[in-house]
Amino acid sequence: MASRANIVGAMRCSSGRYWAGFVADLVIGMHIFALALAFGLCACGKGYNSEQSTDSKKPDKAVAPALQSESETDEAVFRVNARLYPDARSALADVMLKTNPTVIGFGEFHQNTGTRKIRSALERFRQELLPLVAAASSDLIIETWVPKGCGKVEQKVIRDVEKVTERPKETEDETVRLIRASQQQGVSPHILDVKCEQYEALFDTDGEMDYLAMLTLVGTLMGDTAEKALGYRKSNPAGNGRNRVLLYGGAIHNDLQFDDIWKECTFGPRLQQLVPKYIAVDLFVPEFIKNNSLIQTQTWYGLFEKHVSADHVVLIEKAPNSFIIIFKSGIQNG
Repeated sequence: MASRANIVGAMRCSSGRYWAGFVADLVIGMHIFALALAFGLCACGKGYNSEQSTDSKKPDKAVAPALQSESETDEAVFRVNARLYPDARSALADVMLKTNPTVIGFGEFHQNTGTRKIRSALERFRQELLPLVAAASSDLIIETWVPKGCGKVEQKVIRDVEKVTERPKETEDETVRLIRASQQQGVSPHILDVKCEQYEALFDTDGEMDYLAMLTLVGTLMGDTAEKALGYRKSNPAGNGRNRVLLYGGAIHNDLQFDDIWKECTFGPRLQQLVPKYIAVDLFVPEFIKNNSLIQTQTWYGLFEKHVSADHVVLIEKAPNSFIIIFKSGIQNG
């Protein structure tokens, strides 16, 4: 069992295998509560019967060629490989052409106040990648939720999360924009439903928050919500070729390969068993991960260091059905 210090460290540094900062979305959820009500967003499977527009722009059929390819050998023999693309859309289009996924689990390295001037992965996903995947997608599960009015225990969770993750206020607005964009492009957005008794279960007998339990809860709820969406669509298809479900949250949850301690925190293997094709796609902003001590231990980090650039996007295939898109560096907000 990892120590509390190790878990908190993971929350701060947010690597693909060690990421946990996503729990700050609880705080963001407080601010989007009114929006959630206005949009009629589902929570934990409710609202799948809503009809959606199907006039979103379809992705270009042509896939931009990779500019370069290079490999390193992983401990598991799999050939970790990197390819360069002119933009993130081209990289993801190539992945989709290769894999034809039924479900895509997107995982990000969350932004904090120290990198607030750099355009976040969340915003880049909305602007660059959502238009590509929306035309063939029915549902988007977003890792955020709204408070239930559970009193002091809920407020304590919020305070602990704010202290550890240090996420900027701008993340709230970006989450709202993603919700709106998904609806405008005909994809039903869904948020999570955290019950009062689940908040209470996050604390040990000394009143300390169990961050591993928090990670497990969020991963479970993401998987539950996705499974309900998939079940609903079997008898209520969205039509017009919209047969794909998307998930967006912290990078550890979507993983197919992970250390044993994170086994209960991920929904990747669970969804892999339910659908013909599940893939994990991590979305990393260079400035967020560069020189991170935990990420430096990853087998793909050398390829990141070698190829990261302001001129191109790097696509790393780190394992079967597991990809990392490294965005262009130097892209600021505004």
